[in-house]
Amino acid sequence: FSIVQTAPQEFVLFQLFSEDEDFAAARDVFELVVMSASLDDGKAQDDERAARVAAGVAFLNTLNRDEFASLVADTPEQFERIYRPAPGGAVADEDEVGYRRIRAWIGSALDVETGEPDKDGNRSAGDGYVLRVDGSVLLDDGLGGRSRADSRAVYYMSSDRRRESWKVEMSIREEGKRGKPDVWNEVGVRVGESMSVQVTNSNRESSTLRPSIQGEGYISRVEAYLMPAMLIAARKEGDFSFYAYDQSAELNRIRTLSASRSMDRPGLWNVTMSLPGDQEEHAVYN
Repeated sequence: FSIVQTAPQEFVLFQLFSEDEDFAAARDVFELVVMSASLDDGKAQDDERAARVAAGVAFLNTLNRDEFASLVADTPEQFERIYRPAPGGAVADEDEVGYRRIRAWIGSALDVETGEPDKDGNRSAGDGYVLRVDGSVLLDDGLGGRSRADSRAVYYMSSDRRRESWKVEMSIREEGKRGKPDVWNEVGVRVGESMSVQVTNSNRESSTLRPSIQGEGYISRVEAYLMPAMLIAARKEGDFSFYAYDQSAELNRIRTLSASRSMDRPGLWNVTMSLPGDQEEHAVYN
């Protein structure tokens, strides 16, 4: 291990864990990592993050039930194309990745099981809001192998924002592989600041997670999907950070939305969603 002092009462610890037979090779990598690490002062980053979270909290405090219900009721059924832009910007060279189909309605927690509005097809009855996302995405393992992930996710949030539940089902099939696909399920429930998530993998092994919710700025899965539309409807430009559950990381972590009017395409909005680790997703809205 290596210890680096960054302030009178602050240290950074680098620690290597390795099998004995792999130590010589691992040590070279470890020493390179330590030598090349950039230990910048984190206070400026903390202050920037706090300002973005404060902006997000302030925006949440401006919303009321009628506005949110109106936005949900006005959300059309839509298909979203998912693709990687071409390095040169040519449309013909864009890499198609998949699609998402999104539907939203005013409903109840029971809709999470059915995935549909009530049996009468009433999209405006219930004590909360429901969002359904169906998708299909092509995955590349970086070694030439490809697989396809098909998913169905249904999310519910009560109108007072204190309760939410969701169910995600995903199947992954390798290209050219016969037999049943790998199936993965996630069921989540939150009441207040208490959250429980049960994950079942393709081997039917189940685990229960209890992600913590600390401080202000938490948003539900429903709000996380609809937040760009909420910001645009309110004509809010700027950077807004929130905490939301991330199923890939299996914890609540920060996400930042940067919204701005398009300078070169009047009437359109650009929204960038950023996650830790330089993960970004860009979207354009009318």
